Amino acid sequence: MPNFFASYHPKGKVFSSDWEFIRPFGLKTEWPDDSSFRQAGVYGSLEYIAFNPVFAVQVTRSLSVGLGISAITWTCSCARG
Repeated sequence: MPNFFASYHPKGKVFSSDWEFIRPFGLKTEWPDDSSFRQAGVYGSLEYIAFNPVFAVQVTRSLSVGLGISAITWTCSCARG
């Protein structure tokens, strides 16, 4: 599962920003159509993706305040035989 993180803080500026793209987990199972438990299910998948941008401003030398959001999407599907 690929993850990506980037941070940007220009030298001499009081702001910074971070971007994070993660896929912390996912699952996919497939079974033959002629399996003995086909009525319970022969296919299932679950995928979770999150994007988290953050913006921060340095208020004092030792204090920064940040604001960010989490954009999350997930899909789930299943099929019976």
